[in-house]
Amino acid sequence: METFNLIEIAAKCRPLEDVQGLANAIRRTVKSMSWGSRSWTLRQVAGVTIGLQFRVSGHHHKGLVILTVNGADLFDIYLTKLNGEIKEKISDIYLEDLIDVIDRKVEYVSTYENR
Repeated sequence: METFNLIEIAAKCRPLEDVQGLANAIRRTVKSMSWGSRSWTLRQVAGVTIGLQFRVSGHHHKGLVILTVNGADLFDIYLTKLNGEIKEKISDIYLEDLIDVIDRKVEYVSTYENR
């Protein structure tokens, strides 16, 4: 069982800039509303924001979603339980794909297409 360790992850990622803009952009989407997203929190180390965390109650995942930016300037997505146990890590996600990738892991069901 691997647990989300903020200090170890901070050593591998870049500071997250305009995190408030990112959070607002995600929150304004219809998809994020279907996740039951709430409790939006900045993850910081030594005063530097290295991640954005929020809680979800989706069809596939109930727990936390944590976003960080890796050294390649791409997003890493961590899906964790509330106790920090990492259920899945998705690496190297482009900004334009971020919401769709999170949606597939948290909520999306193929029968939605038939409505």
